[in-house]
Amino acid sequence: MTLPPSLADLETPSGTETGLTRVTVLIGDLRLDVGLPEELEIRSYMADLIDIANAQLTARGAENIRFDDTPDRWSLAPLGLPVIDADRTLSSAGVFDGDVLLVRACATPSVPTLFDDIDGAADTSAARRWLSSHRTALVAFSFAFLAALAWAWRLSQTGHTVIGAGVTLAGAVLLVGAACAVTRRGDGLFASVALSVLAVPLLFTGSLCIVPDGFAVPSLPLAFGVVALAAQLILQITRTGHVFHSFVIALSLLGGATAVAVNLWQPQPRMLGAVVATVSVVVLYLAPRVTILLSRLPLPRVPTAGEPLDEIETHGGATVEGVGAIGLQVIPTEERLLHRVRRANEYLTGILVGAGITAMFGCYLAVDTSDGFYWQGTLFAVVVAAAMCLRGRTHHDLVQSAAMIGAGLSIAVLTVFKTAAELPAWHARAGSAAVALATLALLCGLIAPRLDFSPVMRRCVEILEYVAIGLVFPLCFWIVGLYGYVRGLRL
Repeated sequence: MTLPPSLADLETPSGTETGLTRVTVLIGDLRLDVGLPEELEIRSYMADLIDIANAQLTARGAENIRFDDTPDRWSLAPLGLPVIDADRTLSSAGVFDGDVLLVRACATPSVPTLFDDIDGAADTSAARRWLSSHRTALVAFSFAFLAALAWAWRLSQTGHTVIGAGVTLAGAVLLVGAACAVTRRGDGLFASVALSVLAVPLLFTGSLCIVPDGFAVPSLPLAFGVVALAAQLILQITRTGHVFHSFVIALSLLGGATAVAVNLWQPQPRMLGAVVATVSVVVLYLAPRVTILLSRLPLPRVPTAGEPLDEIETHGGATVEGVGAIGLQVIPTEERLLHRVRRANEYLTGILVGAGITAMFGCYLAVDTSDGFYWQGTLFAVVVAAAMCLRGRTHHDLVQSAAMIGAGLSIAVLTVFKTAAELPAWHARAGSAAVALATLALLCGLIAPRLDFSPVMRRCVEILEYVAIGLVFPLCFWIVGLYGYVRGLRL
């Protein structure tokens, strides 16, 4: 009986054991992946290498092109280094497996590799190239958007006629239809989003004015609902502009709920602002999980200690029979998973921007100065601003982080300026607060990113964020009068 060969005999020997060095040779427009003898002089096999290149040209149909095979004319040269002497070997020249070599004439001087051109091309960002190619379209969109805003403002300031509102809504519907139709073109992404942006102010103002004697707060739920419905319709049809449409939907939902509360209960501005800001903060913290659900990202179940791992179907092709099929989870392919992650990130950006705007609106109302300085509202706005800024540092996306930190800073600035504008006795204190805010922004924005902090310091910042979040709800309950209501109950 013949014994089977050992595993060592079946393995492919390495390049060192066979005396060959696996390299990539560039000759003209050809690329040859070959194994060259490492202990033989380069001149001994250069003719064979030229013959292989000529054979490749013949196979490609370029029969009129030939490389000169004159003896001792050619040699090899690493990228950016001088030509290797034809009498030397690859091992003595320091050539190893995986190196890239050029076929060069023996008398050709070395030319260093130019990296400046590559760096210059990399510095030209994609955004700059996109702006330069869409310059005319951006100018036209800017004028059209200003015209839409001017028409919407004029309609809201005039007699609120039903005819004018109907014409405005008709124009907005045409823009929505055009935004849905233009996506059939290969380059219709920008046009679709631009038409959607133009349609939003017309839809909102037309819905406000379409109901007779219902302008302003009574018609706000209708206006927000129409805008949200249009954004959802465009998003489902076009599958583009996820950031803008998710922003419009989030802002419409929060604004519509606020308008309904105002129409039903007519709360005080400070109470309304505290509730709106608190709900916005909750939305900001729950937005990542909401976007995961919207994008249907898989969340594999983490088994407990001692529990066997469920079998995972990675491709989703086979059908499993029996009860065991319930425990399986279909994991999408890498390409589909990356697409879902990008879509979830776009949804998250839009939701964060919308919730940040409503948080600013709520904090502005909570800082009520009608009865003098209201310290509960001011402290509430400061806590919300701190929570948003500290939360913004945890986002890796630059737009998301800038949206949350910008909203937090805007809340602080609005609080200071509203106090200074409506309370003359607080001008000096508001000025000191503005200087302190500017100093804090300078320290956190320019100096802190250049420093390295220990894990203990990072943990302290996390605890500070938790404290800020924990203070939002008690202050909100204080402002809305929940504690006084509970104290007045006879239980």
